[in-house]
Amino acid sequence: MLKNKRENIAYLIIWSIVIALPVYTLQGGREFSQVRVYMEWIRLIPFLLIFVINNSILVPQLLHKKRTLYYLILVTLLVTCVTLASPLLKFLQNVVFDSFEQVQRTAPRRALARSSEYKMATNILISFLVIGFNNAIKLLIQREEEEKLREQKDKIHLQTELSFLRNQISPHFFMNTLNNIHALISFDTGQAQKSVIQLSTLMRHLLNDSQTGTSTIKEEFEFIKSYINLMRIRFYDNVKITLHLDVEQNNRTIPSLLFTSLVENAFKYGIDDTKESFVTVTANIKNDELFFEISNSKAEVQHEEETTGLGLINLEKQLALLYGDHYNLDIIETEKTYCVNLKIPLNND
Repeated sequence: MLKNKRENIAYLIIWSIVIALPVYTLQGGREFSQVRVYMEWIRLIPFLLIFVINNSILVPQLLHKKRTLYYLILVTLLVTCVTLASPLLKFLQNVVFDSFEQVQRTAPRRALARSSEYKMATNILISFLVIGFNNAIKLLIQREEEEKLREQKDKIHLQTELSFLRNQISPHFFMNTLNNIHALISFDTGQAQKSVIQLSTLMRHLLNDSQTGTSTIKEEFEFIKSYINLMRIRFYDNVKITLHLDVEQNNRTIPSLLFTSLVENAFKYGIDDTKESFVTVTANIKNDELFFEISNSKAEVQHEEETTGLGLINLEKQLALLYGDHYNLDIIETEKTYCVNLKIPLNND
């Protein structure tokens, strides 16, 4: 409906300009008269007729239905018939001319006769130009509507896929956290209770803030700190956990849960209770970009099926969907350490 309304408004404006042109182009000339204006309007009748038939019948019934050959044949027949009927317009012009005898004296008949001479080739050319402009406007508006529809579909697809990826992360995250609390209950009930409270705080973030798809940098890193505090409970003094977060007071928004999988993986694959281990998290903002780095020691080599999780794969999918090529993800792996550097652009809200 909106497409048809825009299209009709465009045609109304164009034809209004075309109809008004004889008045403004002839006005002030030595041979200007109402008769000349009327006769110019009469000359427009075949082209207007071609436009109406092409716009309302031929294009919807043939061209839009991919019946191109039939369309071209009927368009050619239409232009030919209208061109051959041009003598009828001469008769109509004579009727109009004779009804203004007084104006006729001021405008020599031979001049009007010359202006009423129709050249077949010119009429055919103008007819096809009218059809061409008509189809071009239709195509342009159709392309704009298709582009808007494609953008809407892409947006819906993006939201759906991001929601799917987040839903993959959340159960995995909760499973690990609940396992930690379960392990804690057996030897420190009080601390386990505190951990449950911290977990409820994390759940509130997941259920409220993250469901909108975005959260402030401050909220997101408070979430990460709470998660890491839960993880601290599980490990002994031989595990060193270090945080350098120079972003906690920033209220600009970022996609929620973007760093969770990286933090999970660092603890899951980087900590060995029997050896000295570490996890270091660093975050800062510079030149409207957020830099996030997490490094960890490497535990004993695990089976391939155990070390191939969904976290990093999902993160890369999210980054591609959210930022296209405007992000940077580097992974530096050595025999004993694993480091991930992530840089994302920030909005200016």
